[in-house]
Amino acid sequence: MTVGELTNRGDYLGSNPSYNVRKMVEAGYLVQERSRYDKRSTRPRLTEKGLELRGTLQDMCIRQTMALGPDLVSG
Repeated sequence: MTVGELTNRGDYLGSNPSYNVRKMVEAGYLVQERSRYDKRSTRPRLTEKGLELRGTLQDMCIRQTMALGPDLVSG
């Protein structure tokens, strides 16, 4: 999925996705791969470092939700 597609679908709610993607690439959380079919288009993908961060954030979110009450996790 391209950055433009993320924005159009509403998966990204920031003011400048291109800037944020560039910063995440510089920090080593994402890599951008050129599309085979349209060389103007790039697709961001998580690196190992990005996957680790995603896991950490997901665990934190689950712990916070559990702290609010077990009913929120199942529903």
